[in-house]
Amino acid sequence: MLRLFTLALISGASMLVGATQPHPPGRGLVFEPNRGQAPVDAQWVAQGPSYKVLLTGDGLTMMVRERNSRPKYSAVRMKLVGGRPWKALAGFDATGEVTNYLRGNETKVTRIPHYAKVRAAGVYEGIDLVFYDHGGNLEYDFEVAAGADPGNIVLAFDGVQRMRIDNRSGELILTTWGGSELRHARPLVYQQVGNERVEVAGGYELLDNGRAAFTLAHYDSRHPLIIDPAIAIERIYLSSPREVLQRKEVGGGGGRPLPPTLRR
Repeated sequence: MLRLFTLALISGASMLVGATQPHPPGRGLVFEPNRGQAPVDAQWVAQGPSYKVLLTGDGLTMMVRERNSRPKYSAVRMKLVGGRPWKALAGFDATGEVTNYLRGNETKVTRIPHYAKVRAAGVYEGIDLVFYDHGGNLEYDFEVAAGADPGNIVLAFDGVQRMRIDNRSGELILTTWGGSELRHARPLVYQQVGNERVEVAGGYELLDNGRAAFTLAHYDSRHPLIIDPAIAIERIYLSSPREVLQRKEVGGGGGRPLPPTLRR
């Protein structure tokens, strides 16, 4: 079933070709509502430098462009075990930009707005999931309301050859059948208590059947909690070495370091 689904996504994703360059080098990830430029199951789509993101009613699919392998794309799907359907997907923080798509001389999909973030509300009781860009990589936050249980969050992955946790970095690493690695950075976990941001130690735990969960140190359940991983992709084709340099420059100036960058 996964192979058939992958072929359908690839066919649909390539159905329309952008009239303007879909992802200029150095531009961050933006999200578009699906108005015919992507497979019908996708509600929202985003185009990275070497991958596509499709948000459906029950999960996330990343179409990763492999460097020297067949199939050309690997489809990695993430769902939430025991979670609710993603019926309330909504974009926010509009950028003011749009994309136009063409297919031959007939089909046109024009003026599709760009959004910086997409929220899936209520994926678990009291928990929202927000997707956004971080230096060209996909990042997502679980926003846990006061009193809600983050222990309910379990990630399930399809389309990967191997899952492991790096003992040094704490990253959750997914290896595709084409050889790329999707690296989920050790989650940044914190609470905003008044004017103070209180960090909470967190990590990953591998479960069976392609599943993973978060491990958290003690925190104050009377206050909201943010669980903030980020995904970076390694060992895939880049358009130019200049793109690598641009991604390194994005992380300058302090703050949270970028996850491992795309590289040859």
